[in-house]
Amino acid sequence: MIYSKEAYDIDLNALLPEVEKIILSHELSKDLQVSKEEYLERILFSSNFLKELRGYSNEPYFIINDTEPAYDFWLAFYLSTKKPHQIKLVLDQHIKSSSDQALFVNHVEHYVLRIIEKNIFYNVDNQLKEISNWIREKRKEYEERNKQNVQNIIFNINYQQINLIQLIYNFWSHENETQNYDKKDTLVDSPYFELFLNELLVFCEVDSHDNLKKVFMKEKNQSKVIFKSNFLKISIIRPMKELISRGFIKMTQKRAASWLSENFEIRTENGTTNFSLSSTVKRFSKVNNERENSQIKYKHWFKK
Repeated sequence: MIYSKEAYDIDLNALLPEVEKIILSHELSKDLQVSKEEYLERILFSSNFLKELRGYSNEPYFIINDTEPAYDFWLAFYLSTKKPHQIKLVLDQHIKSSSDQALFVNHVEHYVLRIIEKNIFYNVDNQLKEISNWIREKRKEYEERNKQNVQNIIFNINYQQINLIQLIYNFWSHENETQNYDKKDTLVDSPYFELFLNELLVFCEVDSHDNLKKVFMKEKNQSKVIFKSNFLKISIIRPMKELISRGFIKMTQKRAASWLSENFEIRTENGTTNFSLSSTVKRFSKVNNERENSQIKYKHWFKK
């Protein structure tokens, strides 16, 4: 079989060594709350998870295109490794494959940039400047083509009537017929699946990483997921309650409490402690006044 790739394709097999080199050789932002090694481990875990989902079998390339899960996530990291003069070339190549170029511009601004801000902790100021310049140039092009309609194309998107996130990402629900892997039933709908999973990995014991993935994928799991001793139960309950209320987790609060009790424990000096079903149900039912106590800062997930 002959393998090939185009210029500026997002090839994880080539991208990850570049990301690793940057992380290990550069000073990272003080906003990073974990070590370089753990930060890199989280990124590699996301890559391995996607490869496993796609049935990767050591092909020379692993290409991410705009119909794939986590396209925006990996586009953000790909752009972060490019030299400033390459940014516009990359984006010009990717916009050509988009079915809606105006929507792609909006997507880059409101989602890819946000991912860079929240997930990339090495210096990308020059790359961000070039991305912003590219967005402005594209907007100007659309204005010149159709000054009357451009505002409706790019800006007048009603987020309450259209689930734009679902249209852009199509993470994990796999409703796009062009995807070449089996449909998966996950605990959390896109795009919050990966956001929630990656946040929890920080507080999860290394030996439980695979178990965490299994329970999020609703797979049978023989062992419970063990959180580190400093993890607060409210830090998983509050994000779940928010996701349930918004319809991104399809279960009742009582069923969610049962799910936590069945699948999770927290490390203690004498072993582990579980999520008591009765107390967890009570925590779900309380007024949402403990958001600031959550170690997972999930409020920004829902900002438009």
